[in-house]
Amino acid sequence: MILARLARQQPPLRAAARCSQRISHVSQRRHIVEVAKLTNVHNQFVANGIGEDGIFMSAKGFQTAYTENMQHMAGRLNKLITGKAQFDNKDAQAITVLAARNPADAAVFNFASAMFNNHFFFSKLSPTAKVEIPEELTKTITASFGSVDGLRREMLATAFHMFGPGYVWLVWHRPSNGRPPEWKILATYLAGSPLSDAHWRRQSVNMTTENIDTAADVQAAGQEAKANQVPGGQQHATPQNEVGAMGKYSSEGKKQATRAPGGADVTPVLCVSTWEHAWLPTHGITGKAKYLAQWWDHVNWATVFETAPKIVTGKADTWFQTTSQQNQQQQRRF
Repeated sequence: MILARLARQQPPLRAAARCSQRISHVSQRRHIVEVAKLTNVHNQFVANGIGEDGIFMSAKGFQTAYTENMQHMAGRLNKLITGKAQFDNKDAQAITVLAARNPADAAVFNFASAMFNNHFFFSKLSPTAKVEIPEELTKTITASFGSVDGLRREMLATAFHMFGPGYVWLVWHRPSNGRPPEWKILATYLAGSPLSDAHWRRQSVNMTTENIDTAADVQAAGQEAKANQVPGGQQHATPQNEVGAMGKYSSEGKKQATRAPGGADVTPVLCVSTWEHAWLPTHGITGKAKYLAQWWDHVNWATVFETAPKIVTGKADTWFQTTSQQNQQQQRRF
């Protein structure tokens, strides 16, 4: 009789256990970063590659460089951030910035930054060649590089001479020394990040991709950061100039407080990958130059132009949504 009564009590216990398992499963998934599809063109890239007959990147090349690569990095990243509450419900961009200041999170930084960079690269590509550059963008590029072709030559030459994997970026640089903002080319290596708030982490530099002007900018920024420090390393005790655009306590100065001393204030709008898995499957061991030329022909300049103001505000939440964010959006639809 006692055994019979115990047997009747087991179903609710089993139900409670199943409920507990579901709760545990949800709690384990709330930190997951998933690979976002490329807006509008993802399925086309999967089926046909990029460009007519996959001339820039074959379907197999896209599978390797984006689908398999991003899934691998997402899997590694999610294992690394498990149990670290500071990374819960954060996208790859936010995780990159958070991990940049802590040496113990070097692996987290590497995979998050690599995900952000790779998605950024593919998100600026067009399935068709020769997308026209908006006139406003043409004018500002011409002011910085002499012509659009001048930008092309410099970006492709920088990428071709990079000895090792990384990215070459077109960034909008805002100097802190009073000089007007302008377009610059920035090379990052391995998982190096162009994000201004991630410049706390020391990043490798290959001097074959640097020029005198770039070196002078870096040196001037370092000298300025040193000059802004009060002797003894102490900051001013009384806030000064809390409004306006000048001074460390101004509205603009407070933004700079999140950045490393001497770090560049840049907005990335375009990049090209020099990772071997991006060009080897389609173009072969000697095909890097052809790959770069085809990349330029398949840049979606309309997307580049649209991206700039969005990145200026620091909003990239739609690029790398967590599972919980996607579930919330799905619930809103019903």
